[in-house]
Amino acid sequence: MTTSTDMSAGGARLRTDPRLPDPDAFYEALIDMHRDLTEAASALVNAKLILLLANHIGDLGVLREAMALARQDVPTVVAAEMPGARTEDAAVVRSDVPSAATQNVTQKKET
Repeated sequence: MTTSTDMSAGGARLRTDPRLPDPDAFYEALIDMHRDLTEAASALVNAKLILLLANHIGDLGVLREAMALARQDVPTVVAAEMPGARTEDAAVVRSDVPSAATQNVTQKKET
């Protein structure tokens, strides 16, 4: 049985059912790809890998679906919206709770 969702207009679906015959080998290869890289170089390698795989998939609907699923439940960083705000004024908030940003930033500034 294929687990998928259908968010694209053309009917293409993102497959989320396990398809790798050896997921541990894939994970090991992914970790090896990042070995001995700086954080910036690792981010660059990830970006290049994403673009290569996106080109291979070739379906914007499927890619948008994958991006939405990947972004789900990942917190975002919101900088304080005040003149002279500094990096330390940033508050980490859940992307699905935007009202918490104002509360967290206000609490951080008062301390």
